Amino acid sequence: MTSSKPIKIRGPSHCAGCKEEIKHGQSLLALDKQWHVSCFKCQTCSVILTGEYISKDGIPYCESDYHSQFGIKCETCDRYISGRVLEVSGSK
Repeated sequence: MTSSKPIKIRGPSHCAGCKEEIKHGQSLLALDKQWHVSCFKCQTCSVILTGEYISKDGIPYCESDYHSQFGIKCETCDRYISGRVLEVSGSK
C-alpha cells in the first residue's frame, strides 16, 4: 500500500522492530510504522524483507511463511490462492 501524501515525522523516530531511535541512515515506512531497514523482518523466519511481503494483523511475513501459516490451497491444483477465495459446493 502506498500513499501519495508526504508523511511528516516530528522529533525522534523509533523503530517498530527494535524500538531503538532511528538516527542518521536508512529507514523505511511500512505498515504505517518506521523501521530500520535491517529490522523489517518476517515474523516467522526473520529474513529481512526487502521486496514484497504480506501482513496479517500488522505483522509482516515473507510470502512463503504467510501462506504456510494462513494460506488457503486450491483443492484442484494444490497451490496457494492469492486474493479472494470463492467457495463452491464446499470446494475452494
